[in-house]
Amino acid sequence: MIFFEECRRSFEALVWIAVFGIPVSGFAQNLNWRTEAWKFGNQKLELMSDSARGIRLLPSCVQVQRECEAWTHYQMLEKKSDLRSFRRDLERVQRSKGGEGKNPASLYCTEILGGEVIIGQSPRGNSSAFCRFADQSLINAQAFLTLIFKE
Repeated sequence: MIFFEECRRSFEALVWIAVFGIPVSGFAQNLNWRTEAWKFGNQKLELMSDSARGIRLLPSCVQVQRECEAWTHYQMLEKKSDLRSFRRDLERVQRSKGGEGKNPASLYCTEILGGEVIIGQSPRGNSSAFCRFADQSLINAQAFLTLIFKE
């Protein structure tokens, strides 16, 4: 069963390369990406999901050729070795906004990154907060906290 799952993921990666021209040497080498159909109100969007990283992005953000704010912010955090300043920023915002009980991922999105929180519904019916940026790119808000608080 695992073999067939790996074959399916490899095939999906090849389709993305063929359709969108994603170079194999770049982002497409990560075969953990799979597509998921999410609902945002009445709008359905296909998202690329990497469960190993806990990240969901629009397919256009996965393409190496296109810059998107969601991916740029995520990569900035992913490349930082010292994330204490980001934790302090989040704690400061939580205190100033009376953040006890508020979703820290949502606060990080709106108050630090300048995004807008929207709620999406997964194919299984679960709800999740996403951070949408001015360029309309989006990323699941929890992805930022996963990086900031990794040890």
